Amino acid sequence: MRIKDCRNCKEKKLEVLFSLGKLCYSGFFPQRENINVEKKKLSLIKCSSCNLVQLGQNFNPKKLYSQNYGYRSGINLTMRNHLKKIVESIKKIVNLKKNDFVLDIASNDGTLLKYYPKNVKKVGCDPILNKFKKFYSSIDYKVSDFFSQKKIIDIVGNKKKFKIITAIAVFYDLKNPNKFLKDIYNLLSDDGVFVLEMADLYKILKNTMFDTICHEHLEYYSC
Repeated sequence: MRIKDCRNCKEKKLEVLFSLGKLCYSGFFPQRENINVEKKKLSLIKCSSCNLVQLGQNFNPKKLYSQNYGYRSGINLTMRNHLKKIVESIKKIVNLKKNDFVLDIASNDGTLLKYYPKNVKKVGCDPILNKFKKFYSSIDYKVSDFFSQKKIIDIVGNKKKFKIITAIAVFYDLKNPNKFLKDIYNLLSDDGVFVLEMADLYKILKNTMFDTICHEHLEYYSC
């Protein structure tokens, strides 16, 4: 569905930059040969007000993140080491105590959460969590859905606040990034830390990383 206003500031004047035509969903790996793989238009636009570069269309997230979704963090040694370093870096600035709550949004197979101490309460949230459920045996709370404050409260209760919330490679996938940040704010403890990681538009352009432009990545932020 074509968007009518900017996902960030709601400006209606949007400039079309270019189109890559109709492409298959990049994360869709059919389990059988006779499955018809959808193709959807992929075009970049820019907001005339806040200058956010973003996709000109929204796509059904249930089709993007289905049982045919092919990515898993834990099978890649480089990614495992990267996620471990993220947790180690956070632990240097956050004094984690026994029974503190930590949340990983878009937790995939739970790899990042496994690098936290055993005595903290780990919460994983991902729409395809059930696909990787066998890897979540050490995770205390599981939210098999897209992130929202309500979804988290439904599982852990409304009195729990999080010492650490991580969102790795997910912030650029959001139809409503401002609502996402508001929910994060409401869930964080007063001394809590929110850590996000995402691609930078400048590096995408500098390194001609056109393959990072895909249906999942709705926004392309620049520093």
